[in-house]
Amino acid sequence: MYSADKPISNSNDDVLGRRPFARQLSKAILSLGTTDNFTIGLFGKWGTGKTSLINMAVEEIDLLAARMTNDTSPIVIKFEPWNFVDSDNLIAQFFNHLKNELKLKDRSEILGKVGEALEEYSNAIEFVESIPVVGKYASFLKYTMTLTGKKLKDKTNQSNVLHTKEKLSKELEKLNKKIVIIIDDIDRLSNNQIRLIFQLVSSVAGLPNLIYLLSMDREVVVRALESVQECDGNEYLEKIVQIPFEIPEIDREKVLEMLFHKLDEIMKSKTNTIFSEEHWSKVFRTCVEPYILTIRDVNRVINSFYFKYDMSYSEVDFADLFGVTVLQIMDPEIIKWIINNSKELCGSSYDYKGVVYAEQQKKKQVYLEKFQRITKNAENMLNVLCTFFPKFAKEVDHYYESITDDELRRQCRLAHEDKFSFYFNLNIEKLPISRELMQESFFKYSIEEVKELIELINNKDMIISYLQELRSNIQYIPYERIPFFVEILYRNSYWFKGVKEKSIMSFSAQRFAEWCINDLIKRLKTKEEKFILLKDIIENADLYTLHTVSIDINRIELGFGRLAGKEEKVDQQFINLEHLLILEKLYSERLKELLKIDSIFDLDSMLFVVYLWRNFDETSCKEYIGKILLDNDSILKFIVRLSSSWNGTNGKGWTFNEENYKEFVSKEEILKAIEETTYTDKKALLTEIELIKLASFVLNLNLASMDHVSEKDAKELVNQWANNANNQETSH
Repeated sequence: MYSADKPISNSNDDVLGRRPFARQLSKAILSLGTTDNFTIGLFGKWGTGKTSLINMAVEEIDLLAARMTNDTSPIVIKFEPWNFVDSDNLIAQFFNHLKNELKLKDRSEILGKVGEALEEYSNAIEFVESIPVVGKYASFLKYTMTLTGKKLKDKTNQSNVLHTKEKLSKELEKLNKKIVIIIDDIDRLSNNQIRLIFQLVSSVAGLPNLIYLLSMDREVVVRALESVQECDGNEYLEKIVQIPFEIPEIDREKVLEMLFHKLDEIMKSKTNTIFSEEHWSKVFRTCVEPYILTIRDVNRVINSFYFKYDMSYSEVDFADLFGVTVLQIMDPEIIKWIINNSKELCGSSYDYKGVVYAEQQKKKQVYLEKFQRITKNAENMLNVLCTFFPKFAKEVDHYYESITDDELRRQCRLAHEDKFSFYFNLNIEKLPISRELMQESFFKYSIEEVKELIELINNKDMIISYLQELRSNIQYIPYERIPFFVEILYRNSYWFKGVKEKSIMSFSAQRFAEWCINDLIKRLKTKEEKFILLKDIIENADLYTLHTVSIDINRIELGFGRLAGKEEKVDQQFINLEHLLILEKLYSERLKELLKIDSIFDLDSMLFVVYLWRNFDETSCKEYIGKILLDNDSILKFIVRLSSSWNGTNGKGWTFNEENYKEFVSKEEILKAIEETTYTDKKALLTEIELIKLASFVLNLNLASMDHVSEKDAKELVNQWANNANNQETSH
């Protein structure tokens, strides 16, 4: 699946339609009627496929040569100077390579004589220091020849360069064929090596019937020549290259076709992928199309993307990860800014309440000024961010996607705060729960398997993540599985652990479970179905399940304007009033049945349980509570279980409504119980959080009804109780 960034070897792999150009190049090489030395230049930018074109041109030459006789068919030799580390060795290596290749490709008598003349010429060069261009390089020839185990012949010592070159030229002129020497990727060489190659071609090895095909990036070579030759690089190049071929600009449609083909292959190799055609089209326009210009771009990006996607495909949106990958390679500064500013970017378009148009435009300009210092195209960076992040798009009055936070989560989008970091670390092990496992539980697991999974997840303090994923998928849960999940959540919610902090608010795992239950019940089509489901759950509930159900029963009561409700809210009337009255009776009867065995103090909060019971069956409720409030300990346990939490700009804490306890015990009795119970006994009786609730009760008594004591203040009172107890022990 990985795309090797290497040239194609033949025209069968030509997806860019460049074979006609290669054919034209090969014909130009073979149609040269002169025996003079000739140089053809193939010019193209890095990554434009020069080597691929050369390979196809050689293929075309071979096809044409097959129609010729052995005496006239051309010999093609490739010389790769960048394979040699020592630039001073290039001339020696060139002649050695040329001589060896000729021996391999043609063992005819005339080529044998060319080989002998070539060896004499190369040996003669070694002893001449004054040869233009070669001079300082010539002394290395002897070393090179020695390494190859060759001995210089005595006659070479008596030859001079001009004589041996003339002899070699005459032997080459006798040939009735061309020797095509290809030197590719000249722009990969150092400046001195580039100069040496051109001096080699134009002077030292400027011999008859030799045709040089030189491949290079014109701008790179011109700069190199200007640096080392101190001349006009273009003019220098024009003197050496007789026929220049500019590689035609790559057809963008062909490049993109290749990209799409490779992406299709990746998509087909995976199942359970997350892909939105609408979102992909937006990401493609802003994050892909402006950057992918060459085949090399395609290969670089595809290789990186496949490596990431292969390990994370079930946890990321296809388009988002590909867009991020393109930017990481092509414009990494944008990615750095995104990583450092996630809080400004993440969230749904619903999270941003908006400002007036003028302020949106002002924000947009502020961002554009920032982006000008980050990237060359600030406007494009703005478009990129608006594509990925709908909240940001809305903030700067850009066209934005109307999408909820739950939908961002379900689609595993980069814009969701819980998904964001995974796109940059791709650490599957750090995920709370894999999406694949959650999807299995949502759509396939049996009730027992889901129970086991939820228990495991809850024990790992990851239940909130599971509930958030469940809520974002509720619209896709099969209809027949809705009662299945409602029952599981009701029966297990009481034991869920964890709190999710968001801005100044915090939400417990139980609250997330309530939202899931509410959304699931709403999906049931008829009130009869909802009633039957709730009836079945109440009839089979344990004390903890009944505690959870009480919250939803109270919500339905409020929907009918009953209990504390001031007016009806039709959207909360899940069932008919007649059904509600039946549930009230069932609720009271089930609670009384359970309390014959269990204690209401087994619940750490009984606010809704006692509240509903008192309203549904006041007599039995008062009778039961009256029997359990027998001493100070029971009074303290009772009052802390009737607290309700609050969150706000001034912190968080606990509050108490006198209406919920005054019929069972008075404020004075509660205060008396608090005063008479030592701190040591309180600490033995209550948990740490219950001590804070008790302190909150004391402090709230002195405040107006709308004011609340913070948890911080309550903790200070608990510390004061502890200090007083320590001081008393010390004084005794």
